[in-house]
Amino acid sequence: MGPHLSFYSVSKEMKHYLFLYLKGPLIMLVFAVILIGCSTETETDPPTDNNIRTAKQTTEDLMGYLSQVDSIQQFAGSFSSLSLDDDQVINGLTLIVPIDQQTESEEDRQAATGESSRVSVDFSVEDHVISGEVDLFSLEDGHLLTALSGKQVRVSRQDDLVYLNGVQVIAPLSTKVPKSQAFLLPSPLTDFDINLPIRETVMNITVMDATEWSPINLDGLPVSGAEVRVYRSKSDYFNGEYILKSYTNQEGHCTIRGLENRYHYVEVVHGEKSNIFDPVSRPEWERITGLEAAGIFSNLDQIQRYPSQKSMELGGIRWKDQNQDGTIDDQDRISMPGQYFGYYNGHNWDAKIYIGYPDGNPRLELDKEEAQAMLGEVSLELFWKDLAIIDGLMVNQATNDGLPSIFHSILGFRFGPQDPAIAQVWKRAYDSITLLDFTIAYAGAGAAEEALQARAWRAYVYLQLSQYFGNVPMLEKGQYANQVPKEDMFDYLVEELGELAELLPRQMEGYGLMTRYGAKTLLARISMEQGDSRKTTDLCREILGSEQFQLEQGLALFNPVSRENIWSARNYNHSYVQDYFFGREYWAPIRLTEIHLMLAESRLARQDALEAMDIINLLRDRSGQSPVIETEGLRKVFEEQWFQELAREGSTFTAIRRWEKEYEYLYHSGFNANKNTYLPIPQVVIDDHFEMMQNRGY
Repeated sequence: MGPHLSFYSVSKEMKHYLFLYLKGPLIMLVFAVILIGCSTETETDPPTDNNIRTAKQTTEDLMGYLSQVDSIQQFAGSFSSLSLDDDQVINGLTLIVPIDQQTESEEDRQAATGESSRVSVDFSVEDHVISGEVDLFSLEDGHLLTALSGKQVRVSRQDDLVYLNGVQVIAPLSTKVPKSQAFLLPSPLTDFDINLPIRETVMNITVMDATEWSPINLDGLPVSGAEVRVYRSKSDYFNGEYILKSYTNQEGHCTIRGLENRYHYVEVVHGEKSNIFDPVSRPEWERITGLEAAGIFSNLDQIQRYPSQKSMELGGIRWKDQNQDGTIDDQDRISMPGQYFGYYNGHNWDAKIYIGYPDGNPRLELDKEEAQAMLGEVSLELFWKDLAIIDGLMVNQATNDGLPSIFHSILGFRFGPQDPAIAQVWKRAYDSITLLDFTIAYAGAGAAEEALQARAWRAYVYLQLSQYFGNVPMLEKGQYANQVPKEDMFDYLVEELGELAELLPRQMEGYGLMTRYGAKTLLARISMEQGDSRKTTDLCREILGSEQFQLEQGLALFNPVSRENIWSARNYNHSYVQDYFFGREYWAPIRLTEIHLMLAESRLARQDALEAMDIINLLRDRSGQSPVIETEGLRKVFEEQWFQELAREGSTFTAIRRWEKEYEYLYHSGFNANKNTYLPIPQVVIDDHFEMMQNRGY
């Protein structure tokens, strides 16, 4: 008979499997014990009346054993459904039993707590049952066995190690069932060409630096010269005992050869960066635990759809949700290294490994081109367009004709927290803020102008959100922070825009780029909301006195190069949008007409009706209307002029609310003062963030 399994012929990783999975007094692993009375499938004793067992007896006895071993219940469940006949069991049975397959996190949790759970693995139980009592450790290299399914199983030997179709046998199991043998495997048998010899396992590894993520390099950059270390086990990693190492080439590739057919674990190191994230040493386990990288947050959709984790920002590491509970926390920590490779015969493992700093956060510095690419991803015109349509429908300046159905419930104030148009405008706002925050945080010295633009655009979005939604949250690293009262948001924006009004240039070429006068316009909007007519007057006069802009009329009014434009927009030519904006092919979020109207409103608030009348007449003259010659009723004339000049441009609802004229202008359209002062915060946001307060009435 050939050599039997000794304790030292089981690899250290296989010992890990034994102690990890096989627990309880009913499991008797045989180490260094010669199996008495074992025979091959062709050397069985002739049957007698005393040793003939029925298929039913054998199956029941084996199930009695299998059902008591917690770590092989996937096999036990499949075996219980197997239909055997007496001829198949007359000479005994040999079971090839794969351990229940577990996630890495569950493996670590079982090591720490003794508890386990399983993942479903499909395999054929008939591939793992052989008719006849066979001692696998007595068979010679190259011996062929035939399973009940007809699958051929090749025995291979390397020193004292035994493989079945390339999968190492861990140990025999003592079933205490006459004429039966059982052997433990770490995984089900693989598809295998039995005519081929055992071949080496090869790792083809590509190392990517996640900290080099940018809008241009969505997967980071390959790392040249990274040190790749290979370990037999995670305890070897804990003790720093790697079996070999290699280095990546210019393309970030390296090939590891000469490996045993077994599990191997990979660590990659390059300076301060590695694939070991958030490491914590656990000497009692001989382990270092950490979070496993699943990739990089390369777009907003990934951030929004991914399970919740502490930091979720573009360019940051996505952690693997090991227990699939939708939240990544300490329960998802596993023993490091997280990257491991199986021991299948001759298999080439191709793997991409991300490295970064231990906290997984980006450390990149955007150059000018990259920062411009980030700004190019921001769709402010879509946000402004959505909000302008909602505004126009609420104040009855438009109908649903030609508009997408998601906007139809806005007309008549028939919307609620689950309204799709409101959810869309909210999402576009915070998508934009996420991109702008990232640009601001990581813009390098060469991208200072782009960082200023990002701050200005972000201020605009937060102002619009506060105007229409009231108390809204600010973002911190892509996550909602505290909900900010509208007044506090205004205070923040006054400080931010005040600084930008000094830093931004006086003139800019290119659509969507804001000058200091755009920032001053936003400041004027805030001062109007705050009832500060003196400050509004000063800001408007400063803009008018810059002589950078002038009123236009006719075709020149809505034109990309119009001198009336204070802040231009990139064009957005959906047909329904063009129809909504009276067939115009272009519009500007901020133009000089609004400055004149805000100045007129502030002069009326200061009881300066004559100057207000002059401003109104300036606008009326442009459109060919007769001048106003009396101050009596001037307030009403002003309001109508506002409606006419800024129709469907997204500022009328907030103006009516500021004037406290909701009953006069909106009551007949279904406005409810106890509910519709602000838009509702989308229900999906409320559901996902219990601390978020819904607006009154919703």
